[in-house]
Amino acid sequence: MNRKGATITGYILKEMADKFWDTLPQYSTLERPQWSDGWLTAFKQRHHINQKLRHGESAGIDRTQLELDLAELRTFLSDYPLEDIYNMDETGLFWKLLPDRTLASEQLPGGKLHKERISVAFCCNASGTHKLDPWFIHKRLKPRCFSHQGIKIQTLPLK
Repeated sequence: MNRKGATITGYILKEMADKFWDTLPQYSTLERPQWSDGWLTAFKQRHHINQKLRHGESAGIDRTQLELDLAELRTFLSDYPLEDIYNMDETGLFWKLLPDRTLASEQLPGGKLHKERISVAFCCNASGTHKLDPWFIHKRLKPRCFSHQGIKIQTLPLK
């Protein structure tokens, strides 16, 4: 019944507890519990089960095909020295976005999320001996975000 990546809810845990109750002979003479929210809370604490945020797209990958593709790529690249094989990737930098989690004794109100994004591209060779300077990509040649902070873009070590 183990399905890796399956979404488990409190309702599902209660249903499974009910099914396990029926299969265990030592409980056959006892009255069936109600599986209350209090029971669920205690069960999750006892087994260190916490709510987790699902993110990323790795669950949608066909791992068998991935292994075949990687083997083919390794064969193709085997004729080249590591110094001549480069990889480039980009990531988003939400430079105004504050963390959405905090430690507090009571619930705190949130604020508007600042979604100003700058894309940053990184590139280096497979041996790690040559790393290109990061590339910063934004909508404007002279982004307002820098001028509002008193930063002159000409003084930044960018190419």
